Amino acid sequence: MKTIRILGAAATGLLAVAVAQSASADPHGDAAKGKALFNSQCSLCHSATPGEEGAGPSLAGVVGRKAGSESGFPFTKALKGSGLTWTKDNLEKFLAGPGKLVPGTAMPITLNKDQDRDNVVAYLATLKK
Repeated sequence: MKTIRILGAAATGLLAVAVAQSASADPHGDAAKGKALFNSQCSLCHSATPGEEGAGPSLAGVVGRKAGSESGFPFTKALKGSGLTWTKDNLEKFLAGPGKLVPGTAMPITLNKDQDRDNVVAYLATLKK
């Protein structure tokens, strides 16, 4: 009986730790953390300001926009012909492996961590045109 109680208490403790860890990761992303990541990694090529292009297009208003459709930027044929709309899900897939989702894209950077992608996409969703 004593062994069962000890095992039960250990299992309860492990479950509490697992729940606490999963609760600390926001499945919808943290826009403030995403902005910091955007500023440190993405802003080298992309702007958050409408119409301000760099090596990459402005990402103001990107959520909901058809891929390769921002006027004034020379997108690759691959991106223009992808047929994608930049939903949150598609942006996360693209950031996980741009060349996997759109072979031939010029986008060279990936974000390897799920939470980083969630955070950046949460930030991108705040950018309006």
